[in-house]
Amino acid sequence: QAQEDQREGEQNDSGVEEVQPTRQDADEPPPGKPLEGVAPLLQADAPPAKAEAKAKPRRPVPTVPFRCLAPIDAVGMIIGKGGQNLRQLMRETGAKVSVSDDEDTPPSLSDRIVTVQGDASQQALTIRRMLQKLFQVQNVADDERGIFITLVPEAAFEFIVDKVARLGEEVGAEVVLEEETIEGTEDKPVRIIGGLSESALAASRVNGLLQDLVEAGQLPEMEVILPKPLSSPSQAQASSGSAQRVSSPSKTPVRVWSKKEPDSRRPSELLT
Repeated sequence: QAQEDQREGEQNDSGVEEVQPTRQDADEPPPGKPLEGVAPLLQADAPPAKAEAKAKPRRPVPTVPFRCLAPIDAVGMIIGKGGQNLRQLMRETGAKVSVSDDEDTPPSLSDRIVTVQGDASQQALTIRRMLQKLFQVQNVADDERGIFITLVPEAAFEFIVDKVARLGEEVGAEVVLEEETIEGTEDKPVRIIGGLSESALAASRVNGLLQDLVEAGQLPEMEVILPKPLSSPSQAQASSGSAQRVSSPSKTPVRVWSKKEPDSRRPSELLT
C-alpha cells in the first residue's frame, strides 16, 4: 500500500501521467516522415501529372526546285521526240523535270527555263545528265570548260553572294552571281564555268544554299518553291518595270549559245 501511495504522489508532483508506448505507437514514424509503403500507394492513386507541353512538330520544308537555262538546241535533246528523252530522264533520276514554253519564257530570254523537282540526290543526278547534253551542244568535252547558267531568286542575293564566291574556289570552277536581274523576271543568273563534274557540283551547291535559307526561315518558301512564270508579254513588261526600280538595269546574261548573240567559236575558245 505504501508503494501505491508513493506512485500516486509522483503522478501528482509531475502533473502528467507517464504512459508506456504501445507497439502500434512505437511503429509510427516521427512527424514529417511518411509511412513506409504508403507513399507509393498514394502516388499510384493520385491522378497523373500533366505532361509538359510538347513543342509543335516542325513542318517539313519542301526541297527547293533547281532551275537553269538551256539553249533551244539543247532543249530538243533534253525533251526528245514526243518527250521520249524527258520521260526517260525522269524515270532514271526519279525527279520531275519541266521545260518552259514560249508563253512561260520571258521575251528577254532566248533560252528556256528548266525546272527540276526532287530531293537533293535526284536533282544532282538530273543536273549531271542535263549538263552532258548541254556540253554536247556546245561541242565541249567533259574535261573542258563549258558555261552553265542557273537561276536564283533576287530575294536571296544578299544572303548568298559572298558564299557563292567562296564556293567556286571549293569546287574548282568559276561561279559568279550576277548583280543584274534578268529582264521580265525576279531571278538573277549564276554563271558557272568549268568542267562537267565541277559545274554539276557547283550547281548543286548553289541550290543547297537556297535550301539552307528556306530551312532557316531567312527566305520565304514562296520565293523559291513556287517561282512565278510569266505568261504574257504584258506581264513581262510590268514585271520588268518593277524589277528595274529595285535593282540595276536588267540585261540578259551573255551566253555562248544565245541566239541574240551568235558566235561560231567553241566555248573553250571564248574562255581563253
